[in-house]
Amino acid sequence: MLEAKDEQRLLLLNEIIKIRERMIKEKKRDEKLLKKCEEIERYLNNSRLSKDEIVKYKYKIIVLEKEIDEYETSIKKRFIWMIAIIGAFTTVLNHVISGGVLKLDSPGWEEFFTKYFGMFLFMLIGIIGAMTKLLLDEYKTGKDRTDQMLLGFLFPVVFVNLFSYNEGQIQGVIIVNLLIFVCGFSVEFILLFLNRLIDIAKKTFNLEEKEDPSRTLESSENNVSAENK
Repeated sequence: MLEAKDEQRLLLLNEIIKIRERMIKEKKRDEKLLKKCEEIERYLNNSRLSKDEIVKYKYKIIVLEKEIDEYETSIKKRFIWMIAIIGAFTTVLNHVISGGVLKLDSPGWEEFFTKYFGMFLFMLIGIIGAMTKLLLDEYKTGKDRTDQMLLGFLFPVVFVNLFSYNEGQIQGVIIVNLLIFVCGFSVEFILLFLNRLIDIAKKTFNLEEKEDPSRTLESSENNVSAENK
């Protein structure tokens, strides 16, 4: 019969094999994570572990599983930073090429900073929309009532960014900020908006699909033959 330590080692080995297979199946093939997985698997295959080592490798596997679960989140965070950096660089480059910021005393600097900070303002408003959606979804579960407090703090931020007001009176809605907020709040709205942009682009460049004349002729011939029958 196997000793208790050997049984524990085999159980750990089975766990790490499952983790490896999961990484391959889910295409989470990060070199750093795979290296950790390989080191643990090699050690469990070739060593007779003491009780302390068994506990140590149990926790190593737990940490590795957590890192794998957070792998997609870390990729998304890097992607968000990439969008922010590329967006900032594109804004600067576009403004410089257009001739607005070629000299330090150019009046284009004021316009440049308006566009530059405006872009980051829109990013933040979009994030506020996403945070509002996540908090509302969490609040609906009823698990944590502090969500209501957080929404209470968040609402003034939303209000100030979406509405113009003076002396306690609402003057109107800031349409652009509202659009960005709704895009952050609703994925469906983003998809509908992008589809609408594509439709507008097709009409602008006269790229709407036209019926193929050969298909029209073929269809007419088929209709005639059907009538003759």
